[in-house]
Amino acid sequence: MNKKSTGGGENKETERGREEKEVSEENSARKGEGSPGGGQTGKPRAGTTRARRGRRRSAVPGGMGAVQRQMLELVHRFGVMGVSHVHALVRPEGNRERTRKLLSQLVEGGHLVALRTGLPDAGVVYRSTSRGQRALDSSIQPTKMGPLLIPHAMAVATIAVQLLSESPGTTWESEREIRSKRGKVDRKGPRLHVPDGVLVYPDGRRVAVGMDLTRKEAARV
Repeated sequence: MNKKSTGGGENKETERGREEKEVSEENSARKGEGSPGGGQTGKPRAGTTRARRGRRRSAVPGGMGAVQRQMLELVHRFGVMGVSHVHALVRPEGNRERTRKLLSQLVEGGHLVALRTGLPDAGVVYRSTSRGQRALDSSIQPTKMGPLLIPHAMAVATIAVQLLSESPGTTWESEREIRSKRGKVDRKGPRLHVPDGVLVYPDGRRVAVGMDLTRKEAARV
């Protein structure tokens, strides 16, 4: 299946640079808090992402609106998502820069964490936190996905966006949602393969979708 780009006409390198600068500025600001005069301490704190949990979060300005809640729910369901994925599925008023600003507010409020990836199409991705989970009252735990699994998760998100746009009225059930439901079933039974997602049609049809990024030998293809 060919992948479609979920981005608009923006220059990807410029957008990626802006995202990484935004994350860098947020991290720098957090490192400087608590030092005399508000400046940075001589020794940065180790584990910036974990260090954020110790300070009191500021609330999302004006409270979390319906659009931001929808964004948070999407990221939480998928595990990780980029700005282009969230923008394509939520499409808030304004351009992608508006989407990025709303996501940044969720990061500042402690509901999301922004992570650098080094990927060409998404320099920064977002994942939910425990606070985000509580805000959604979700039974799905925040992902502990390592950096090696992020490219696969992003590829799945791209395919999901493509399929949903090509089939109006369909919905997407993520792997995390499937595993959460199966976790309530007797664990002594046989282990069943879990697809990367399921495309659900309005008439109830369900189509399992899998994504494989590993390189295979010609004999296996």
